[in-house]
Amino acid sequence: MLVFDEPTTGLDPAVRMDVIDEMMNAMQDETNSILFSSHNTLDVEKISDYITFLYDGRIVESKDKEAYFDSWRRIRLINRNNIKLPELTNIKEVQQSGKLSSIVVNDFDDSLPLKFTDAGLEVEAIERLTLEEIFLSNVQYAKGLKA
Repeated sequence: MLVFDEPTTGLDPAVRMDVIDEMMNAMQDETNSILFSSHNTLDVEKISDYITFLYDGRIVESKDKEAYFDSWRRIRLINRNNIKLPELTNIKEVQQSGKLSSIVVNDFDDSLPLKFTDAGLEVEAIERLTLEEIFLSNVQYAKGLKA
């Protein structure tokens, strides 16, 4: 097992890519594991199979990388009649500006947009999130729970 703390911090782009390539080479035969911490979500996304988000010394969420990308979405809504948003347990973030709403959810499934349209809202778009957006949403949600 290889353990790294911020292995690419402060490196120029060429050397950073060399370090990432060497880390990936070390895992090719699947006899080695790498545990590393990083604030560079692009590196984490490229190298990791499993990701754990920490905030204030506690685990906020931990799962397979693909599960993050499959379950987190931003739903953009048009709320023409100022209707109250449905209260769903998987809503992690809400931003509103006039008649437009942006909802971030985890545990997305194909039936979720119907819950918004049934409530009288128009679904304008459904977008996948980047790993950085997922991390930020997790941390913001955890901060709200702590307050």
